[in-house]
Parts: sequence; structure tokens; C-alpha cells
Amino acid sequence: MSKKEERKKKNLLHIYNRGNRKQNICEEFEDYAFLHNLIKDSFQKNHFDLLCFCIMPNHYHLLTQSKGPNSIGKVMQRIGLGYTKYFNMKYSLSGHLFQGTYQYKLVTDSLQLRVLSQYIKENLYDIGSPTKYPFFFTNQELIDYYFLTFLENFNNPVKPIEY
Repeated sequence: MSKKEERKKKNLLHIYNRGNRKQNICEEFEDYAFLHNLIKDSFQKNHFDLLCFCIMPNHYHLLTQSKGPNSIGKVMQRIGLGYTKYFNMKYSLSGHLFQGTYQYKLVTDSLQLRVLSQYIKENLYDIGSPTKYPFFFTNQELIDYYFLTFLENFNNPVKPIEY
């Protein structure tokens, strides 16, 4: 399956991106708030489940799945362009804010889902207090729902231990 086909299907995706040259994408509280609201609004309007996300000083992580016909590419384009325009205007800059287009990985089984959602949550602890960067969102009910869906669809078969 091509990358384009993957993005159009209703796959569970881990999406991430970081600042160009690893520079900060958020400098002040209101930058975090603007990006936070843009992410939540964009995903909601385009019929995506947003399982969790965190916004760090120089990067972000999202865990999402489409519930409708919209492509993740359109949503991420809206977020990337909208936030870059906001940031560049606010700080009198021009050019790229992000290192490139967003990156993503398919979430293919329940174990990967659990590890990934925990990894996104723990990002906040890697840099100190989670209260310093309060722009984290998690919907544990949705994470649990998708976890059980993987199990019910046998996408996570238990493999015997080989000795």
C-alpha cells in the first residue's frame, strides 16, 4: 500500500514534526495555546478521533484516526500553514517553521498503541515538570476503545515463545 493510500484509509496514525533546524516552534504560553486550539479544532472539524497529543518546545506528537472521508494530509496542511503563518507574523519572521512535512507511522497492533500513547504522555516528563508544558491532551476512553478493537479483530495475535 502506498503512503498516499495509507493516509486516505481509516488508519490509526502517530504523527509528529519538529522545528526547522530543531528550533523552538513555541516560545510563549500563547503560542502553545494557539497550536493546541488549532489542532483540536482542525481534527474535530474534519472528523478525526484525537486520542492524545503533546506539544513540546520544538516538536509535537499526535495520535489520531479518521472517522470520515477526509485525508490526514489536508488536516495537517491546515495546521502546518496556519501555525507557521501565525508564528511568522507574531515574531516578524519568514520562511519555514517546521523541518519539513509532518511524519507519521501506522499503528498496527494493541501493544504498539499502548506503548505509543504512554510515550506521548511521558514526553512531558523528559523535560521536567508536566505543569511547565500543559499542552497535553489524552482521551483514555478512546485509547481503550481502539486497544480493544485491535484485540477483537485479532490484529494482535499472541505468538508462542520460542526456546
